Amino acid sequence: MSTKSMTGCVIRVGSIVFLVTGSANAQDRCSDPGQDCAEPCPAQDACETAAECPQAAICDPSICRPSSCGCNAETGTWTCTRDCIGACTTAPIPNVPAASQWGLLAMTLLVFTAGALVITKRRTSEAG
Repeated sequence: MSTKSMTGCVIRVGSIVFLVTGSANAQDRCSDPGQDCAEPCPAQDACETAAECPQAAICDPSICRPSSCGCNAETGTWTCTRDCIGACTTAPIPNVPAASQWGLLAMTLLVFTAGALVITKRRTSEAG
C-alpha cells in the first residue's frame, strides 16, 4: 500500500476512500491509495474550467464526467459521485478543404459570377 501526502478531508464509506480537497487538480479527483483499481479513473480528465486542462486542451462541458471517484479496494472498481462536470479534450481541428475542393469552389464561383454578369448585361440591353 502506498502512502501519499495529501491535504483535505478523507471520507471513508466502508472500503471506499474519498479525498475531498478544495483543489481542482485532476489527480485529486481520483482516490486510490492502495492502487487497487486496474481500470483508469472515470474522473481523471474531468474539469470545470480550461485552467484544469493540459496545454492545447479545452474543457468541454458537453462531455459528462464525475467530479470525484474512489476505488473500492474489495471489488477493484470505481465508485463515483453522481454529478456531471466537463472533460478536457483537444480542440477540434477546423475542416480545411483539400486542394481539389478549392478548385471546385473557385470554378463554382467563376460560373456564378459569369452568370450574374450575363444576366446583368442582358437586363441593361433590354432596358436601353
